[in-house]
Amino acid sequence: MITERKLAFRDYLGFLYSMKCVRRSKKFIDFLIRPEMEEAYGCLRGGQYTKALEILVQVIALQEKLTKHRPVLIVPTLCALVVCHKDLENPASAYEYGEKALLCLQMHGGHRYYVPLLETMITLAYELGKDFLSLQEKLEESKAKRDQIKVFTLKELAVREYIQ
Repeated sequence: MITERKLAFRDYLGFLYSMKCVRRSKKFIDFLIRPEMEEAYGCLRGGQYTKALEILVQVIALQEKLTKHRPVLIVPTLCALVVCHKDLENPASAYEYGEKALLCLQMHGGHRYYVPLLETMITLAYELGKDFLSLQEKLEESKAKRDQIKVFTLKELAVREYIQ
């Protein structure tokens, strides 16, 4: 009986996913990933970076599939992964996720994560001995376009996600 319900539910979700308006709906995406995201961000806020990382790595795979239509939606998760890896002293992995996030933000220079991500990437690039001058130029260019408002750090932004 439970197996039948499980299969029926899976079929129902497949049917819903086949409808473009549902597939692109933030509510549908939240339905599928919200509990795990809340747990991961709770761990992040509590300094449990290893546990947060484990959850986020699992969720990002599904989230990437669900947000193919709008990749900028995964930027907060990618940035949370950057924060976890950075605080776990794994700058190479942090940099890798940061590059993915920057790719998603190419056409979204005004996004709230853009400047904090660039600042973090400059630090990571310097630490890893990579070119940071191009990142520095992008940062200066972006700051010149914006008003001088308080910009949060990447970590400060990440811990604000999924607060109830």
